[in-house]
Order: sequence, then structure tokens, then C-alpha cells
Amino acid sequence: MAAAGGTAGSVELSLLGIRLFLGLSFVSSSVPKLVAPIDFRRARRNYQLLPVGLVRPVAVWLPRFELLLGALLLTGVAVRVAASLAAGALLTFSVAIALNLARGRKIDCGCFSGSSRREITWRLVAWDVALSATAIAVAMSPPPVWIGAESVAVFVVVVGLFVSEYLIAESVRLRRAIAAAIVDHREAVG
Repeated sequence: MAAAGGTAGSVELSLLGIRLFLGLSFVSSSVPKLVAPIDFRRARRNYQLLPVGLVRPVAVWLPRFELLLGALLLTGVAVRVAASLAAGALLTFSVAIALNLARGRKIDCGCFSGSSRREITWRLVAWDVALSATAIAVAMSPPPVWIGAESVAVFVVVVGLFVSEYLIAESVRLRRAIAAAIVDHREAVG
């Protein structure tokens, strides 16, 4: 009996680790896209899979969707739904990458955008498929139980991530606006 309980505890702990890893992966991939939206939009456009009119809305909302999924997975809220959506997103990414590889294209994956450029490869397709399988395992597992201080701590961290993302994105936007205003002023004066 003790072995069965130990095994169940190990499985729960493994699923928790996988869930937290998936959550952190989605959060960490969303933030650079939110901070450098033009780079991310360019990466989406380079895939040449979406109609031109959908590139911008997808580039705007996909990082927010990833951030939401990551936050839900990290906090243990709506885990089955979040993990199922994460699996679907990862499979979609895999198909998009595979289609471009089949076309012989060598483009930036746009996975983390910004300064972290990464060319698409079949290895990346395999990685996303494997992550999708782990997300499915999390989706099929019993819902997690969060109690006491752990719940509060995770909630505070996620709120901190949301606030940090907003402040970083705003500071970058303001910095760009100020730089553009300085250039405009110099051109007008000089």
C-alpha cells in the first residue's frame, strides 16, 4: 500500500512540475512578444499562413492568450481547460512550423520574439508536439488542490507578472514615442 501511495504522490508531483513548466513556458514566451510587438508581427507574417488582414489581430492577441494560459497553469485555476487549450496551441504551432519547413523556408520561429531569434527546425516541431503531449497529460489528470499560503503566494506572483508585463510594455512604448518625437523635433529644427 505504501508503494502505491508513494507512486501516486510521485505522479502528482510530476504533473505539478509539468504544469508549472508549461505555465512558465507560456508566460516567458508571451512577455517578449508583448514588449516587441512589431518583431512578433513580422515573425507571424513570415509564416505566410494567415490572410494579411489577420496577421495583426493574431500578433496582438496571441501573446495575451499565451500569458493567460500560463497564468492559469501556474495558479492551478481551470487547469483542464488551460492545459487543453495549451495542447491545441502547441499542435497549431507545430503544424505552422512543419508547413514552412516542408516549403523549404528558413524563418525565425517567433517563439520568444525580440532579441532571441530561433530558426524553425524539425526538432522544434518535435519539441512542440512533446510539450503538447505533456499538456494533454495535465489536462487528463485530476484537478490540483491548492490550499492556504501556497494559493496566496501563487496568486501574488501571477498578479506581479501581469503588472510587470504591463509596466514593461508601457515603458517600451513610451520610450519609442519619445525617441520618435526627438527625431521629429530634430528634423523640424535642423
